[in-house]
Amino acid sequence: MLTALRRVYVVPISIGPSHTQYYLQVDTGSSDLWVASTSCSSSACNSVGASKYDPSQSLPTGQYVTVTYAEGEASGPIVWDSVQIGGYSIDNQALIAATSVNAEPLSSRFAGVLGLALPLNSVIAQRIPPTTSDAPDGAALTSNLFGITPVSTAPGARFLSIALERPGSDKVSSTLGIGRHPTDVVPDPSKVQYSTIISEAPGALWWQANVRAITVYVNGQAKHVSLPTSSTGTHGQPSAILDTGVPLIIASPAITYGIYGAMGYSPASDGNVYIPCNQPLNMSITLDDRSEIPIHPLDLTYFPPDDPSAENCIGAIQTPQQIGLTLSQTDMILGVPFLRNTYTVLGFDTPGADGSFPPNTGAATSASQRIQPRLGLMSLTDPATAAAEFHQVRVLKQPISSSGSGSGSGSGTTGGGAVHAAGKKGLSVGIEVLIGLLGFFGLCFVLFGARLIYMKRRWKGQQRAAAGESPDGTLRDLKNGSYVLNELGYRPASRKSHSSAPSEDELRMKRYEEYKRRRDLESEYSDSAATRVEDEDDGRGGAADEFGALTAKMRDGADSPEESRFRDPWGDSTLVDARARGPDELALPPPTARRASYMPASHLSHHRTPSGGPSSATPLLSHTRSYSHPNPLDSEDIAEFGMPGVDADRDRPASMAGIGTSARSRRLGSAGSAAALHLPPSPLVSPADRGSRTSPTLIPSPLLSPDAARLPLPGSPRALEPVYSTAGSRNDSRVSVIGHEGS
Repeated sequence: MLTALRRVYVVPISIGPSHTQYYLQVDTGSSDLWVASTSCSSSACNSVGASKYDPSQSLPTGQYVTVTYAEGEASGPIVWDSVQIGGYSIDNQALIAATSVNAEPLSSRFAGVLGLALPLNSVIAQRIPPTTSDAPDGAALTSNLFGITPVSTAPGARFLSIALERPGSDKVSSTLGIGRHPTDVVPDPSKVQYSTIISEAPGALWWQANVRAITVYVNGQAKHVSLPTSSTGTHGQPSAILDTGVPLIIASPAITYGIYGAMGYSPASDGNVYIPCNQPLNMSITLDDRSEIPIHPLDLTYFPPDDPSAENCIGAIQTPQQIGLTLSQTDMILGVPFLRNTYTVLGFDTPGADGSFPPNTGAATSASQRIQPRLGLMSLTDPATAAAEFHQVRVLKQPISSSGSGSGSGSGTTGGGAVHAAGKKGLSVGIEVLIGLLGFFGLCFVLFGARLIYMKRRWKGQQRAAAGESPDGTLRDLKNGSYVLNELGYRPASRKSHSSAPSEDELRMKRYEEYKRRRDLESEYSDSAATRVEDEDDGRGGAADEFGALTAKMRDGADSPEESRFRDPWGDSTLVDARARGPDELALPPPTARRASYMPASHLSHHRTPSGGPSSATPLLSHTRSYSHPNPLDSEDIAEFGMPGVDADRDRPASMAGIGTSARSRRLGSAGSAAALHLPPSPLVSPADRGSRTSPTLIPSPLLSPDAARLPLPGSPRALEPVYSTAGSRNDSRVSVIGHEGS
């Protein structure tokens, strides 16, 4: 019967060095701590599942005990292990690693029992007597809890307090207080009424009080129950033990039938007393010299466990014979139905008149000497409110509060039965399903919208990336495009982009216009439409190019493999110097007019230099140079034309800037004599070609002095090779590379 009605209130505690958490029942009727261990294989332990206690890291004591309850028992070895509860730690707490548990409704949320009765009632302490030293002993948890050293880490006062929540009501929450009162339950501690407890011959064992009066109210009339004389209390009064581990109120037959008889009810053939579920049982109990404590009528009757919709409920006050018990130490056990109506204080010291306890000093030399137990009670139930709530639940079939009764036994029960199914008003199943479907589709819509927004932003980001912009709208470098300097205000253009970037022809025209502007500003020579001449064969298989240099021919008359790279990109004629020539200079044909239109060469091909610089999107530099070096051929300006200086570093890559511009060839022609000019081998001719050819001599150029024209050209069919010059210049800007891959 008790197992079927068991209403368990548990507290979480941590055990072992790994601080594994277990839920243990708060039991004020026993004094020992036990947990179902991994060695337990009984049916009750199997219900615990993975929440079993592993004692492999504990310290064994070599002792084995059995704890017997009103219904059920637990047995196993005693071990020492660390325990934490409510923020307090005990290093060597004696506990039972239960290997056998019977008649206990264990579960994953109920793995054992935490006994909070007086230490003298401990079974473990009888096997391993407590000591006053720090060595491990068999002291109960309450003794070790208040004896923690240093005292600053122990509870501030030596008392425990308990408040139990009524299923279906959230007015009072279940609370276990250690050393202090919960302010939401006890705003004024002075209202808690204390008295001493009844002691047995060896001392105090339980939280036990004298029963002074029991009053039943019928139709507003108070009826006092006649109490028998008893030897368990003081001065012949019956006694009662307060036990949170019992789901009923158990009383002797005289007291039990006296209560029901006051209302006109008698026991049925099965020993139970049946009362209509809509009929309240109003009564109160007075303990010692305290005020009477009213009991909520919802706690005094409960629905049959096998018929939660029955019209007749079972009375929660029962005799020991009904549940197979024998009471010898007391006349009543006030279990959960009574304790839900009180705030209970288990004091180990004597409180003051204001209800406060003295501070914990830890000065006692033994557990028995320092304990001065006091039992405090404060009523939590108002009779008028209780009557209204009973009518709401049992007659109107409505819950007390919005919290419902989903935590276990229902409102109006003292055991594990649920609230009557018809008593809960709510939405129909169809409406609940409809709401669920609407919520599901709403969630899908929100997720779809979020996905759509994400994809839209991603698409815009890809569009910006294709346009050469970063997500914040600023320009960035393109992997396959050109790279320009943002600080100069240029915009990068990708060769793969179909944007409005200038074409190759437009770039050449711009460079040509730049050349004409620089010619007018820089050249010391004059150049007009009358200075145009045709390329002329030198009689040795070559032709003079626009720089006055020799365009080499293959021995067999074929063009050099690289010859097309040095052709004039503006046509068949070039612009040369019109100075007066000496007798050793080549005779030139009469000049003809310069073509007015731009016509790119059909074989125009630019070659990317090894420098890896920017491509054709980089503009030509437009600054004016000033030359002051004594040897113009060593100046940096020669490198700007793709010409190597005398002292140039041959390992540096050559620039292709300005190839084919007459203004730059005119500046080369102003170089004067270069008697010691030795040009390095061309990187554009293979070593085989260099080895198979004779070294041609330099044909006198109209742009070079006679002395320079007679110099031999060492080892290369190419007159000039593009390199960087190390010579100084007033402007230190490096020439930009504008070559790109030819088609």
